[in-house]
Amino acid sequence: MSRVMRCMCEECFHNDNFECKAEDVEIRSSAQSNRVRSSEETCCNTFKHGRKK
Repeated sequence: MSRVMRCMCEECFHNDNFECKAEDVEIRSSAQSNRVRSSEETCCNTFKHGRKK
């Protein structure tokens, strides 16, 4: 199983000092044609807004 090496989304609940602490991660295409050519055309479907307390 791979792991997320670095998360730069500071607003995500799972982000702990730029390390993703989500149990599972789902990445999906955000391109209109679903044909991804760059990382900018992908998105993390695991994102959850908020901060851990």
